[in-house]
Amino acid sequence: MSTSGSTKVKYHWIIYHIILPRVTADPLLPYIDAEYIENLIESCRNYCTSAEYAVYKLLCRILYSAWNQGFLETCLASDITERKETKSSLRIYTKEQLKLFLNAIHEDPYIHRLEFLLALFCGLRPGEILGLTYNNFDSSTQTLNIHKQYTKDGRLPSESADPKYSCKKLEGERYRSFQIPDFVCEELVLRQEKNMCFFRTHPDKKDNGNFCISSRWKVKTLETLNQCVQPVYCSLYSSGPRKTFHGQRDCQRPDEYPCKSSIFRILQGM
Repeated sequence: MSTSGSTKVKYHWIIYHIILPRVTADPLLPYIDAEYIENLIESCRNYCTSAEYAVYKLLCRILYSAWNQGFLETCLASDITERKETKSSLRIYTKEQLKLFLNAIHEDPYIHRLEFLLALFCGLRPGEILGLTYNNFDSSTQTLNIHKQYTKDGRLPSESADPKYSCKKLEGERYRSFQIPDFVCEELVLRQEKNMCFFRTHPDKKDNGNFCISSRWKVKTLETLNQCVQPVYCSLYSSGPRKTFHGQRDCQRPDEYPCKSSIFRILQGM
């Protein structure tokens, strides 16, 4: 069964954290039937709202692969009751929540404001944000070109305790170009100037041309972004839309983006 690195890690997690703890009998492959698979899927459904569909999708893929390679006489996947994917109910920031959140971002002592704005107002994923370089940005047209992401190499947890990050090209609809709001453009220019100023005075450091550079002057990681969202988030709400950096891209409606205002004018006008 051929899968990408990130999908491989996801399937590994589903197998070892959801499926295997609920396996009470382990028959040989030729003796597995549809009833056994149905019962296994049902036993996983209470793990979380999306577990049933995730397990169903993975097991069907495994069964189809086993049949295709001759390990099963019939394709059991076609005998399994189809499960529907649970639709997530996104909780969008209210105007007051957004104002508080932007104020907190503006005062963020860890200097992650650009990353928050790219997620909130441009809908970029963490890997796409971390993968942004100066070559992806045209300040004269306020255009971003998204065609790669900065991500882990996809090693399984058991294979490496310290997986390495690298840039990988995006495919399909995720490869895109679009105009960004004025205030995001301003932040990109400021971040680039700050980074370039540091590297000019520290020739011993390698300038990789990325916007999202950490205090150690290396490209930030997803762990860094997830850590930075916690103090900002928890200082405002006991519960709310999201608690990971990735979720910030879903907390602002695209039709409400204030595309022609600076962040300071947004705060003043709310």
